[in-house]
Amino acid sequence: MRVKHIWPRLATALLCTSVAAGCGGTNPAPSQGQTTPVAVATNAPTAEGGSGAYPAPANTANADPAATTNPAYPAPAVPSTPVGRAPEPIPQPSAETGVVHGKIYNATTDAPIYDGVTVFLSHVIKTSSDTMEAVVLNAPEDFRVTPDNQGGFAFANVPPGRYGIVVQGPLNQSMARRAQDQTKDIILTVEAAQTIDLGKLYARYP
Repeated sequence: MRVKHIWPRLATALLCTSVAAGCGGTNPAPSQGQTTPVAVATNAPTAEGGSGAYPAPANTANADPAATTNPAYPAPAVPSTPVGRAPEPIPQPSAETGVVHGKIYNATTDAPIYDGVTVFLSHVIKTSSDTMEAVVLNAPEDFRVTPDNQGGFAFANVPPGRYGIVVQGPLNQSMARRAQDQTKDIILTVEAAQTIDLGKLYARYP
């Protein structure tokens, strides 16, 4: 019988099959613990001009300028100039009249007041008391001005006399008071050829 010759032939066939599998185009799956190699491009330029896995940065000579001048996180915007009338030079007095100027601030927030506010220079009148005066607001005839965007105001060509500063807001009107003493209303005497700087004043607003 020739059965005994099958095993050597079968062993030879299996050996050839294993060799063919090792020499073929497909790689066997990696065994546990074995690192799978990563394909690396060999034509990518490196910083030294050769080739490698980590190429040098791309040439930005012809890049879009907007890509470099507009970063993803721009700097904070610069605050814009406040709306309203810009400050103007303080007028000069004449030989017959004076000038009154100052800056009006919110007594609560300590911020300049200029939006929706009118500052009046109103006449002071005598009362029945020798120690008391009253300021009478006559809006159609009194000196008036809208503060600039820094709270500044100025009255020119003011005839000599006694005056008070009245601030009219959207909801009320009140006498202005000095920053140094907020317990007293401002009463001033204007003389010819005189400039009075009231400095920082406070008023209730609105």
